Amino acid sequence: LHFPKRSETVMWYPGLASGQANLRDPNLHRAEPTDLLEALDEVNSEDPWRNHFRDTPEKHPACSISRLKDKFFGIQAQDAA
Repeated sequence: LHFPKRSETVMWYPGLASGQANLRDPNLHRAEPTDLLEALDEVNSEDPWRNHFRDTPEKHPACSISRLKDKFFGIQAQDAA
């Protein structure tokens, strides 16, 4: 999870990427997302860093910190019984 610093100006809303693409090329006529999945797909394709090591968690920088090794990674749920 990434929280912007107070000095960073971050603005995002569904359709921001498609709206900016339409401003760059008025003939593009890219539709705004109509549901959450389309909005997430749009933002992930525009800015892939937002995936936060979802596909390769072993490459996450926290894995190289010795005091965190095996603290959160590899945890399995215990039986409730």
